[in-house]
Amino acid sequence: MIKKTVFLVVLMTGLVFASFGLESDAEKDFTTQITSDGKSVVITGYAGKNTDIRIPSQIQKKPVVGIGYSAFADKKITSVTIPDGITFIGDEAFWNNQLTSVIIPDGVTSIGGYAFANNQLTSVTIPNSVISIWRCAFANNQLKNVTIPKSVINMGEEVFAFNPIK
Repeated sequence: MIKKTVFLVVLMTGLVFASFGLESDAEKDFTTQITSDGKSVVITGYAGKNTDIRIPSQIQKKPVVGIGYSAFADKKITSVTIPDGITFIGDEAFWNNQLTSVIIPDGVTSIGGYAFANNQLTSVTIPNSVISIWRCAFANNQLKNVTIPKSVINMGEEVFAFNPIK
């Protein structure tokens, strides 16, 4: 009887862990920097092995508000889920991966230079909250159609360079 009980506990723990794993990648896989007000964090790096990444909305019980410089560059990422609450995506944040599409959540106001350059993006949704898109942010992808919302008032040079946009 004891062996069956232990087995059930292990099985239940495994199910809880698997269910948690679907929520986002493990917090330990991300390096962060606490913002100056001490109330939130910015992701500065990723050490995990997954190529399909779910960025958590909180790390160490603090909301994730940004993705820093080169945080996910050169990681062979094929897909990423960016949570609500992110307000900026830094320079080269997802540079040189294998992303084919990305949905940028409403609330992001700035997309840094080369942020999504050198990927395989065929589509991107830019929300109305975006005010600035910096130099070469989406350069060297496979984008065919892009809609730029009227909210964008600052646009760097060659944002969509080397894409087959019509």
